Amino acid sequence: FSNDHPYVIGKGASFSLSFFSGVATDMNILGTPNIEFLNLTHLKNFKNFDLFLKKNIPMYRIRYLDLTLGVDNEQELKKTIDKIETDKKKVVMHLKKKYYNYYINPDNSKKILKLFKF
Repeated sequence: FSNDHPYVIGKGASFSLSFFSGVATDMNILGTPNIEFLNLTHLKNFKNFDLFLKKNIPMYRIRYLDLTLGVDNEQELKKTIDKIETDKKKVVMHLKKKYYNYYINPDNSKKILKLFKF
């Protein structure tokens, strides 16, 4: 935990960990993979929380759009950290591709706006 700006912290980090934050997309630009550790399976009424389902797992938009590496438990966290340590370059390329697909491509940017209900 820190009060420093995310760019300062993330620049030299192996990865970042969030519990739901837009910082995940900032880390994509820095080349620092973000892991979102958030288990929402206990929520019953997903629509009240603006959640999306993928493989029957409720999640927020950033994870749903693959802009972060989502995990629901400690076992998945360890597996994802191992994946980053094994081939960080490949993980970063995947996250950056998703980022540029949604945020740079004007057609897909409109889709993002619809998901965020702007």
